[in-house]
Amino acid sequence: MQAALLAKVVAYDRNLDKRAGDHLQVLLIGKENEPSSERDVSQMRDALKTLPTIVGRPFEVGTLEGTDPTSLAKEALRRHAHIVYLGSGFTSADVKTFSAAVSGGDLFTAAADPNMVRDGIVLGFSLQMGKPQLIVNSQQASRQNVELAAGVLQLAKVLP
Repeated sequence: MQAALLAKVVAYDRNLDKRAGDHLQVLLIGKENEPSSERDVSQMRDALKTLPTIVGRPFEVGTLEGTDPTSLAKEALRRHAHIVYLGSGFTSADVKTFSAAVSGGDLFTAAADPNMVRDGIVLGFSLQMGKPQLIVNSQQASRQNVELAAGVLQLAKVLP
């Protein structure tokens, strides 16, 4: 479910065309030696394999594991990832450090754990009464040059 929702939401990023061109780089980041994180990354990778394109563009999926959020952020920027997905298992401090390190970068971040959104990830997912809910960190979106269309923001829980 998260892969399909992520692909749909990314389509409403007004800056995607400038960022990505005709090909997308998706980077899935897991916390090393954290089984829940490894599971999240594996499930997202498998789900993305079922999508023929994202926003009509071919895409490549890469994976990365580590424990140092600054190094992980630098590697995401070095690889010119357009979409970065963090698996669960990172602490609040890890997520804040990662988000600070990618601020000013030009990438769309999403996470398996919806609590990561308040710590600086752009998009998270939760279930409300059995229905998926989008959670968006509008300040971090702005810091990462992500501009979501108003229609998406109306459907989401937007954090200041």
